[in-house]
Amino acid sequence: VEERLASEALALARRDLTGAQDRAVIQANILARQQDLRRRRVVTDSTVERATLDSSSAEQAVLAREQALADASSREARAAVARDRARLALEDARRALAETEVRAPFAGMLAETTAVLGRQVNAGEKLGVLIDPAEFEAAAPVSNAEYARLLDDQGALPERSATVTLDLGAREAVFEARLARAGAGSAAAKTGRKLYARLDAAAAEALREGDFVTLRIAEPELDGVARLPATALTEDGRVLIVGRGDRRAERELTILRRMGNEVIVGDAPFG
Repeated sequence: VEERLASEALALARRDLTGAQDRAVIQANILARQQDLRRRRVVTDSTVERATLDSSSAEQAVLAREQALADASSREARAAVARDRARLALEDARRALAETEVRAPFAGMLAETTAVLGRQVNAGEKLGVLIDPAEFEAAAPVSNAEYARLLDDQGALPERSATVTLDLGAREAVFEARLARAGAGSAAAKTGRKLYARLDAAAAEALREGDFVTLRIAEPELDGVARLPATALTEDGRVLIVGRGDRRAERELTILRRMGNEVIVGDAPFG
């Protein structure tokens, strides 16, 4: 707006100067005629003096209009400088915004947000936690024995199908998962491992960080085993059997699994 007003003022000053110059020329011509008439004694000295004053006033008006034109030119130049400075300031602001704007490499869910509209953010300040639904995992500690049962013949932990169950009170929500990895350290009790099962993005809509869930992992199939009540064996796997001649005998079996009130044993002499 200032630049437009300065341009209009400059154009007006130029027109005023042209008008003043034209009037100065007319007054100079009038003075010359009056001086010629005085030499011929047609007019008096007072008439020539008035013409001289009018010519001088016209010249002063020209000087005033020239000063006004110079001021208008300076105003236009200042407006152009202000415009250029404003453009540079805008470019600096846009560059600063581009350099300070941080975009996450993925779309996710926000948690623990502290950002408030209009508040200045300090360098290194934590504004929240961004959770990637594609990387949602359920963690569960297992004992060394349980961990060993999940390893393959090469001692590696392969991917296995699993389910994650969330207890909602009146109902349970069950989600498909895949056993992904074991933690780098030991479990919380310093024995065993912590296993992580990866969930799909649909589970992230129902689950939240910190939910307590039940992780069930499909183990390899067992052949040549028997299922017995847990009370039929001692803690170290000894069991009484009825052998030949209806005689009781004690056998020590290999306990492969404990499942609630039942155990899965190997080396059993019965099916």
